[in-house]
Amino acid sequence: AMRSRLHSLEELEARQDGLSKGVKGVLAAMSEGSAPAGMCGIVADLVKVPESLGLAIETALGNKVQNVVTLDTQAARGAIDLLKQERLGRATFLPMDRVRDGRYRPSSDTLSESGVVGRAADLVEFDDRHRPVFEYLLGSTVVVRDLDSAMKIANNGARDGLVVTLEGEIFYPSGAITGGAFRKRIPGIISRRNEIQRLEEDIGDAQADLCDAALRR
Repeated sequence: AMRSRLHSLEELEARQDGLSKGVKGVLAAMSEGSAPAGMCGIVADLVKVPESLGLAIETALGNKVQNVVTLDTQAARGAIDLLKQERLGRATFLPMDRVRDGRYRPSSDTLSESGVVGRAADLVEFDDRHRPVFEYLLGSTVVVRDLDSAMKIANNGARDGLVVTLEGEIFYPSGAITGGAFRKRIPGIISRRNEIQRLEEDIGDAQADLCDAALRR
């Protein structure tokens, strides 16, 4: 069962399921060496997320998980020209010389509240060179355990940032709230990669257990 699940996820990964045509075109150009210099990769490739936080972080990022990070504006412009010339579609770029943060930051009082897991940007791992990008994407987001915690934090101390629960409910600064049950949740890019890694480890452990059992017979 684990191998079957792993195979299905690996097929999705090989097809780059969940990525737009334009992003696939940029990644293909990077792989072939025909992309402009200064391409760093998509957001999902540049961040490591604990499996327990996968849904919360993917919810907070939304479609930005496939934004293309570049060293500078010139690299982004070159990639846009490539997409136009080859009619490969569209993509959103995050040039590190233009990405500006300067937005709301949750206070220490908010982060110390009961039910708060932490500030999203502090809960994930990334190369410090890419910090401006992840501060922009996740710096104003607070991850909390559950809906009750989200309601309390959003009402009291985090009105100007996103509040996201571990199950994917999200409170927006506008006052809008998104939540409910997933009818059939397809793993996002980050969750898919986390599950692939876990399955590989679990299959290795199970295989070792089988070998030990066989030797004891």
